[in-house]
Amino acid sequence: MAAQFKGGIAGFTSLGKRGKRAEEVADDACNEFIRFLDSEGVVDIHLADQLVPYMALAEGRSTVRTERITDHLLTNIWVVEHFLPLKFDVGADTGIIGVDGVGLRIGLTARQRKGSLSSFLYAKAWHEAIKLSSPSVTLIS
Repeated sequence: MAAQFKGGIAGFTSLGKRGKRAEEVADDACNEFIRFLDSEGVVDIHLADQLVPYMALAEGRSTVRTERITDHLLTNIWVVEHFLPLKFDVGADTGIIGVDGVGLRIGLTARQRKGSLSSFLYAKAWHEAIKLSSPSVTLIS
């Protein structure tokens, strides 16, 4: 089920299974929608965790209110915090997450990148990938 709001669209689903009546499947999706409407959230729980990397890479402060903080959202935040030099603020009781992004710039030349944050992020990502695939390799910059 999709709900269109003035500022966007939110989706709510439920899966059927053998022995589960169609009415129960519909009730589950409707209850998810009602839970969202009853919250003060602006984005649903599925979109919130997908926004985390973009918030981290954006320039300046990003803040969003979700209907509730989920373990999946916290895991995504944990992963991003291990790749980037930043810390998310998480309001477990308010559903608000915020971060001061790193301000990643796309499309810089190698000369412009030298010594920049994007150069650091690129090197860090490669370093992490190399560590995962071959622990004996060390990145030298």
